Amino acid sequence: MNLTKEQQKRVDRLSRMTPREWDAVCKRCGICCLSKLLLKCVDVDTHKCDDRTVYLHRCCNNFDPKTRKCQIYENRLSADNCEKVDIELILAGDLLPASCGYMEYVFGPAAVPASVDFNTVRPIEDEKLEAMSWDRVQREIIPDSLFWSREK
Repeated sequence: MNLTKEQQKRVDRLSRMTPREWDAVCKRCGICCLSKLLLKCVDVDTHKCDDRTVYLHRCCNNFDPKTRKCQIYENRLSADNCEKVDIELILAGDLLPASCGYMEYVFGPAAVPASVDFNTVRPIEDEKLEAMSWDRVQREIIPDSLFWSREK
């Protein structure tokens, strides 16, 4: 990813932050805790392919949708499905919404803030998303999920 000089300065500042400073950049929106799929979408008219991150209305059992907080935050990285938000994840650009505090810190304000109705988010209880059939994911989970991709 090509960054402007100002964006690179912000990335450098992030990399030098203490854990407390790093956590202060987070908006506590809870969106990064939702289960995700990366889909390749093809426009039927232009045949242009676009990678889209689908944020599902599913979360792990440790996430409380009412408070938007992880109940095991200090030990979250020991959970199977938790990935630490770090500079590499931010620069990948596909897994966090543009309105994420870290994304806005580097790239500036989002054109449209991401919004989630956390009343519809529920845990994946008995089975992991990866264990579900693709047919079931398409039929039951994707239709009521959120789509977005970071503007390039």
